[in-house]
Amino acid sequence: MADKLKVGVIGTGFGQKVHIPGFQEHSGTQVVAVAASRLANAREAAEAHEIPFSTADYRELIAHPEVQAVSIATPPHLHAEMALAAIDAGKPVLIEKPLADSLAAALAIRELAAERRVPGIVDFEFRFVPAWMLMKRMIADDYLGRLRFVSVSWLVDSLADPDARRFTWINQSELGGGTLRSLGSHVFDYLEWFFGEIVEATGFLGIGVPRRTMPGSRRKAVVTAEDTVSADLRFAGGLHAAVEVCTVGWHRYGHRIIAFGDQGTLELRQESPSDYIHQASLRAGRAGDPTLELVPIPEDLELPREFPDGRLAPFIQMIDALIRAIGGAPHPGDPDLDCGLRAQRIIDAVSRSNAEGGRVATHRRRERSGTV
Repeated sequence: MADKLKVGVIGTGFGQKVHIPGFQEHSGTQVVAVAASRLANAREAAEAHEIPFSTADYRELIAHPEVQAVSIATPPHLHAEMALAAIDAGKPVLIEKPLADSLAAALAIRELAAERRVPGIVDFEFRFVPAWMLMKRMIADDYLGRLRFVSVSWLVDSLADPDARRFTWINQSELGGGTLRSLGSHVFDYLEWFFGEIVEATGFLGIGVPRRTMPGSRRKAVVTAEDTVSADLRFAGGLHAAVEVCTVGWHRYGHRIIAFGDQGTLELRQESPSDYIHQASLRAGRAGDPTLELVPIPEDLELPREFPDGRLAPFIQMIDALIRAIGGAPHPGDPDLDCGLRAQRIIDAVSRSNAEGGRVATHRRRERSGTV
């Protein structure tokens, strides 16, 4: 692509922390527009990052003649209307995870994109973290042999203090908040990337901190979105995985993925709740070995650049995936809208299992957007 891809970014929260800096750091993209629900926020972001156009109406951003692709970094309940508008205008999309706030909305996005032949990428950035890429490679190389069991523990303190982390959309299920969507979506995506299709799920959702302080007030608001998730997953090949995710534990344990096979074990550790690069490592051991040994990251899996904010480097790789999709040459591991939809199916199954009890199928059913 000779000319830079001109991008409009919707959202100035995570959008201003990661999306805008990522697109500005990438040599093949240029941010030409930014939108936020409040015009003052959009103008402030535009001034801080030297972006020529700002608006409080995302439709204006999508319709802007300079905007060739749209990056959506808003709360999940807004993803569908924004993505559908961009796709309808023929503009490729990069969408924050989860793809949407419901399975019906996610399906509508995927269906319209397929109908209009407009490419889209979902921001499952763990696929571009070196330790995750190394684990994927070793699984593909049959290091583990026949798989026996997988355990995921993601226990952090990001929402532990109800006064320091005050009430926002993240704490409101009706706005697409909750740990199942925010962190569970990542887990379900990389587990399918590692081990194949998840076909059944059982889940439990809990709220460990039921009330949080309102911003600018001492008043407490009732939390409606879960901060704790427990799920049992079954894969198409019969493999079983146990997942526990908690964002309200005071003394965080971190992020662990342990895969057991008849030939060995792989353990991926991430110590920091926010830095995906500098504190992520992979350990491995063959069957019968007394300990797991650190596996060095091969040179070909190292990221070309690192940043103080560990999220930026993999996000820039995500932009590469968007550019490849636009050019019609995606890589097999690029997280497209189908990946987003598959993760949404599992989110939906875990949520329904929590509400109804029992094990819920996650594989394709006779779905229709708007009716699921």
